[in-house]
Amino acid sequence: MEDDLPAYIEGVNKSLYDEYDEGVFDWKHRRTPFSLGFTSVAVVEHVPTGTPVAFNPFMPLEVRARGEVFMALQGVDGFVDEAHRRRGLFQRTIEFMAEEMKGRSPELLFSFNLMESAGAAHKADSELVYDMDKCLLGREGFTGLTRSGVELEPYRLLSGAVPRGYVVVDEVTEGGVNQLTIDDYTPGLLDSTLPGAVACLKALHPDAGVVEVNAVHGSRLEQAASRLGFTARPWLTVIMKALNNVVQMGGDVIRGELTLSDVKNWHLTPSDIY
Repeated sequence: MEDDLPAYIEGVNKSLYDEYDEGVFDWKHRRTPFSLGFTSVAVVEHVPTGTPVAFNPFMPLEVRARGEVFMALQGVDGFVDEAHRRRGLFQRTIEFMAEEMKGRSPELLFSFNLMESAGAAHKADSELVYDMDKCLLGREGFTGLTRSGVELEPYRLLSGAVPRGYVVVDEVTEGGVNQLTIDDYTPGLLDSTLPGAVACLKALHPDAGVVEVNAVHGSRLEQAASRLGFTARPWLTVIMKALNNVVQMGGDVIRGELTLSDVKNWHLTPSDIY
């Protein structure tokens, strides 16, 4: 992988990012607190030139569930060179990594895939377990929202003057429009406080043009956003594949008595995805 790193950085910036560099790669894959003893990146090379045309990095991490801790692999920042797409290469990277992990510590492979790559993952025997939507509200939708007893100090959320948790707000400018993305780091916090939180953000960021909330499809948070006028659009599909000590049955992914593919067992924010 070290010899192919320049090609990877160039390709990932064409496909997914604008400012990915070796420092980001180092942070994600070399200095990660969890390690397999090697950098787990599947690379597909074009024959006979030997040019790398597809990459799929897998980041090891520990998952805690019901008091138990086990190792999982999260697929991150994978791509196929545009000239070599629709040839099953992404599918082959998943199959390769699953074979390499047999008998090793990782028990589960999971990822947050764009729709086109979710299909390839499914062909590699991954389960498509649930969808996440991107919910957007334009500035015109802020009018009339009231705080309704909600305050942000600055991003600690109080409801009825009682501290309830924190929201994390990311601000970026795209196409000349300031966009705020709200992350909920306390499960269920925004389900009932979203109107007040957005009203507070309107005061804290008067130049904001768009507010974004990312939610599991059909969840209470998405329903709350819909009532406020947010427009939901498909974003990601969460995939899971059993590796060791985990089984797949009837579309479910199961570890002992725990159904890992049940969305109620996970609380995810965009920072968990990236």
